[in-house]
Formats: sequence, C-alpha cells, structure tokens
Amino acid sequence: MVKGASTVQDGSDLGQGTYTERPQLSSYLAEGYIPNTQESDLSPEDNGASETLEYAGADFAIAQFAGDLGRATTASTYLQRSQNWTNLFNTATGYIQPRDGSGQFPEFGPTTDGLGGFGQSGFQEGNAAQYTWMVPQDLQGLITAMGGDAAANSRLDDFFTQLNAGPNEPYEWAGNEPAFGTPWIYDYTGAPAKSQAVVHELLDTVYADSPGGEPGNDDLGSMSSWFVWSSLGMFPETPGTSVLALGAPIFPLVQFDLADGHHLVLHADGASTSTYVSGLKVDGKSWSQTWLPGSALTGVGSDEGAGYGASTQGASTGRPAATTRLDFALSTSAAQTWGTAAADAPPSYPAGTLQFPPGREPTILVPTGANLLGDTPTGQLTWQGPVENGVGSVPGTLTPTTTSAGASAVEWTEADAGPDTWIWVDPPTELPAGQYYQAQITLQGTGDVYIDFWNGEQDLVSGTITLTGTPQTLTVQGQVPDAAATHLQVRTADDGPVDLYASGATIQQLTPEQSGSTG
Repeated sequence: MVKGASTVQDGSDLGQGTYTERPQLSSYLAEGYIPNTQESDLSPEDNGASETLEYAGADFAIAQFAGDLGRATTASTYLQRSQNWTNLFNTATGYIQPRDGSGQFPEFGPTTDGLGGFGQSGFQEGNAAQYTWMVPQDLQGLITAMGGDAAANSRLDDFFTQLNAGPNEPYEWAGNEPAFGTPWIYDYTGAPAKSQAVVHELLDTVYADSPGGEPGNDDLGSMSSWFVWSSLGMFPETPGTSVLALGAPIFPLVQFDLADGHHLVLHADGASTSTYVSGLKVDGKSWSQTWLPGSALTGVGSDEGAGYGASTQGASTGRPAATTRLDFALSTSAAQTWGTAAADAPPSYPAGTLQFPPGREPTILVPTGANLLGDTPTGQLTWQGPVENGVGSVPGTLTPTTTSAGASAVEWTEADAGPDTWIWVDPPTELPAGQYYQAQITLQGTGDVYIDFWNGEQDLVSGTITLTGTPQTLTVQGQVPDAAATHLQVRTADDGPVDLYASGATIQQLTPEQSGSTG
C-alpha cells in the first residue's frame, strides 16, 4: 500500500501489464491534489477533485493500518496526507471544487460550472454538492470549515429535499456510493434524530422488495449492504476504522452468532421507520454517544477505541462478555436529546490546524436578453418527434394547445413510450459559440421525464421529475463551445404512457451578474 501511494509507476511496473494503482500520483504528491486536467477511463468528465478525495481517504486507511502495526512515522505521514481534502475546499463557496493546472478554482457557480451529460467536471459520476461531504476521515473539520453545526445542518436539510437526484442535481443521490455516508453526518452535528429520519425515509422510498428495488447499481453488494446496515441502526461511517455511527433500528430484535462463540443482540421494542432513539444501553450501561467501536460488538471490548489520531475515544463498554446486548429506547417523537451533546459525536481524525488555499468568489451568471427560440409561443414552435433511442421514430402525437392556466403549450401523448424517447425544438439560428446559455421548460401531466440541452458536443441534462397536474419548471445551464446545431429536448426516463404539456420554453444567454444587482 505504501509503495502504491508513494511510488509513481513508469509503465514497466503496471499491475497485470495495464493497471496503474494511482493515476496522476506525481501531481498528488507534488501539489497535495490532482489538477482537473484529464478524464479517467471510467469517468466521462475530468475528475481531479473526486480522485483527490479518494486518495486522501486511502491515505487515511494506510495511516490506520500503520498505527495498528506500531509504525508511528508512517501513520503520522499518511494521517497528514489524509487532510489533502483541504486543498480543494473553496472557502469563498463552501464547497469542495476542482482546481485547474494553474491552481485556480472554477470561475462560475460551484454546483453549475462544468455540468455535463452525466455529472460535473471534477467529479466522477456526481457533482460538488454530493462530493463535498465525502470526507469521512475528518467530518468535524469539514463541518467547522462550513461554519459549524448549524450551518452544516442547514445545508444538509436542503441537500436531502431530494433523495435520488442523479449526478447533475445538487442533492442526495442514494444510487451512488459517494452518498452512502452523508445521511449519517447529522450524528456529527448534534442532530442525530435527523439522521434517523433521513435514513428511514431512504429505506421506505428508494428501496423496495422487488427485482429493481435498489436506487442504483448494486456494485458487488454495496447498495444492499447499505440497506442492511441502515436497517440495523448503524453504519461504518469512516473507512479504515471500526467506527459505527448509530441510528434507530427498524427491527425489534436482531441476533447474531459471531466468531469465537460471541453473541450479539440488538433489542428495540416498537422499532419501525417512524421511530427515534430516546436512549441506549450497552450491556446495561447508559450510552449517550452516537457511535460505537466495532470491537464493542464483537466481544473484543473497546480497548481498540476509535483508531489512530482520533479526536475522541469512546466510553468503555467494560470487560468483554459472551454476549453483547444493545437496548434501544425508541419514541415516535423526533424531539429527543439523546446524542445531541458535542461530546457525543463520533470521532474525526484531524492532523493539525485546518489550512485552505485562497478562495475564489464565483462569477454569477444570470439569464439576459431575448428568448433565442424566438417570439413564437411555445405551442406554435416547430416541435419534432417523438423518436426513441436506438429505434427511431415511434407512434405519438404532438398537438399545439394551451394549459389550464392559458399558457401556450405543445401536448405530447404516447400510449407506451420507451425509456429515452424524446421530442425537441431547435433555435431558428445557430447559437453564438463560446457563450453560456440557460434552457428552460415548464412541464405538467404524466410521465417521468427530464430536459436535455444538446450543446453540439454533449447532452446537458436536468434531474428527472415525475409529472403531475402541477406545473414544474426544469432548467439546464451550460456552454456552447463551438458553432453547431443545438437542440432543446424533453426526454422520458422510464417506459410507460406519456401525456404531458410543455410550455414556457426558453433559451437565453447567460451573462455575469452586474455589481449591485439583486438577481
């Protein structure tokens, strides 16, 4: 591990002839981060920021292993390296953001700059809003950098207003691994009941007892493992340690027969996805902390504690016993005080004073000027389609109409649309190249859909919504890099009937907000 983390491979020592253990390691060693200058073979976007976070997390795991082996110098070195997340924290925006070859943060908004068809530049399959929380080795440091518990809680509250938003929206994407630990961060901010509420909502809404009942690719059992851990009311929050963040079980009784004859019992009368922890006892002793070392559950005892460099160690659970018993007291009220004291939070692993690079205030872009689709009402525009990806033209109707509120609209009806079926409209003339644009459509009706703005090189997409009778406006922003035909599309996300009304279609140029503007 140390060799792979410290020795730049020169091509003669690749694993299986092709595998590079840490791509761009030379930049990481020299700068403390990976410049956002190239894609990996797995990412459609440059992914310097997410790669840096992954390397910092791996460095932390090396520090823990070295600490367990008594190699203090190596442990100290890699604990320090695990703080490289700070090199990408833009203090002007409060987000982890990529830095370019000259060390600059992006020019525009932290959650919009560099959005592509499947994620944001700097991040593999995700965006700054999702990856900013991926600092499990020093969550207290991240929370401090954000302005403290209240500020972090406010951001988390907003983040969880959507639970499976996909790679482009600045909300939780439960279907991808970087988001696995985020629901448990409230345990670190003095609001564990909020972690319990979010975890339970995820268990209820994005998982189901069906063949497709997981929110994303199971990836060798990762999604199903999250479900099992969360159902037990605990989660291994910090890779490289045995720290288990605690929540509320959804089963009244769970029993495990572990190695060496040890027995583990989780007891939670009244457990459901609507209950909150009001108290906890570990082997009969009151336990206020929102975490346990895994060793306390396996019969080894708690001497192992939290690991090398931890900011706090857990209270002792006493001498090892043949059976470990956790007794959760539960309530239907979220107004609980259990685990809310600062000393109750799980440990973080700092390595000295937090230090950050100079921040960069983003240039805020606002839509200005005329609708580049022209003055023609939306229903009278030249809409085309429907076509289905890989199939071509498919049966369906496009009808000029008006909405119940009187807005000009096009109605798209199709009895059984396949996923990735779309209709589209084009600007009457090519959009000037090198400029940034905002595309927007208001939709209502039935179907699971999103909008797609083809910029001549790639699809820039919104999040997916389930349509209702209430109008919902979808927006996409991005650059048209070169002179090319562009298209504004409405696309289906799943198969099924479609009957929707599209109104208020606009494409406008984005220009820097003027000083003193109220936006």
